[in-house]
Order: sequence, then structure tokens, then C-alpha cells
Amino acid sequence: MRIFEANNELAEILFKNEFGDFTIERDKKKGKKSFQLYKNSKKKIYFDYINIEIINSPEVLDTKYNLTEDQLKIVLMYFKLNAADFKELVGPLGFQILDAEKRLNEIKAELKALQEFNCKLQKQKKLNKILDFYNNIKI
Repeated sequence: MRIFEANNELAEILFKNEFGDFTIERDKKKGKKSFQLYKNSKKKIYFDYINIEIINSPEVLDTKYNLTEDQLKIVLMYFKLNAADFKELVGPLGFQILDAEKRLNEIKAELKALQEFNCKLQKQKKLNKILDFYNNIKI
């Protein structure tokens, strides 16, 4: 499993996933970087030297020194998944990478159980949509 740090490799992956570099001049001089899907977004991925911060301005939601490939996919889901589906992935306390990773595993188990008993077809459809989105993220 690949591990990603706050460096050019991760920046290139973000660019491939439609993020732009919206770093202000002061931060550029300090070696920090800020990535957003669009300029006025409150959600951003911030390279604070060696730390990777997930921000929904003004709040820092999570900070990591590095991300596994699965965790990076979950972070990208935070930015790209529609709100209704994303609520299925996070709890009422907000976005935390480890909690979302745990919930994703629960979604896989829940979907398997629903398919086994062939019930709640709408719920199956929603969970399938979330898992398909996750599986189709390109790193």
C-alpha cells in the first residue's frame, strides 16, 4: 500500500483530481500549499510543512503526517461526493479520516447483508453508489 506525504507527488494527484493550487503568496514563501476544487471553496487540503490538513474554513477537521491510499480516497470523497451520499459516510460529529474509513467498512458489510436478504433496494442502491464512487477514484 502506498503512503502519501505533503509533497509534489500528492500535489500531482490532487491536480489530476481537479484541484487547483490556491496558495496565497505569504504561504508560498513559507513552503506551504493550499488546494481547493474551486477558488471560493471553504473546503481545502492544506500542506502545513509536513502536515496534511483537511480544512472546512475556519475549522481544521483532521491533520495527518501521511495518508494511505485508502485514506486519500476517503479525503477525495469528502470533497467530491454529493452531500446526501456523504452524510451516509460521516457521523454527526463531522469528518474524521479514521472514522470515515471505519464507516466505509461498515457500509461494505451492510450492503453485503442487504444483498444477501434481498431487502431495502433503495438503501442498496445508495450504498452501491457510494462504494462505486470510492472504487472509481483514480490515484
